[in-house]
Amino acid sequence: MSLVSLVPDEIYTKALGSPQTANLLRVAFNAPAWAEAFVKLAAVEMSGLSLKPEHRELVFLRTASYLGGRYAWAGHENLARASGVTDEQIEAIRTGEDGSAVFSEEEQALLKLVVLLCRRSTERSVVWQAQCFFTDQEIVEIVGVHSLCYTVTSLTSALHVELDQPSEAAAKVPSFADSAARIAAQNFPRH
Repeated sequence: MSLVSLVPDEIYTKALGSPQTANLLRVAFNAPAWAEAFVKLAAVEMSGLSLKPEHRELVFLRTASYLGGRYAWAGHENLARASGVTDEQIEAIRTGEDGSAVFSEEEQALLKLVVLLCRRSTERSVVWQAQCFFTDQEIVEIVGVHSLCYTVTSLTSALHVELDQPSEAAAKVPSFADSAARIAAQNFPRH
């Protein structure tokens, strides 16, 4: 059970203009201004990056795995699959096998960078290795996606937010990724 109250769904679905429901949102909207900014950032990170979706999801899963973020992992495992991350890669991340042959050299460099971020380390050689594969914009986006997952993990772990339960009604509602893309398009036009 969450350590803070869960706001009624109507409060945040009206604010977001989306029928999407989630325990994370039920908790976050205890602080509406913060939650609205958080959702806008999440929307951009779900649909407004130059970083490939599969790389975004590798960052999210590796961060969630390293930090023990059950909620973040649960929310992104299927998104990762839909983005092209294989079951073998998901299992390798789950078990911490970042150097596995299931990852390309580029993906291994990405995962090393994410672990560096999780450790809050400043090993320049790891960043330089990632820069062999990713632009400066993508490096900043990788740090941003990691930070979003860190925020989700901190919020849901510290406040004991329960995992969302799938329901028949939820299957008829657009996914958060779909809602995020719509929110991003409304609030953050691409150049």
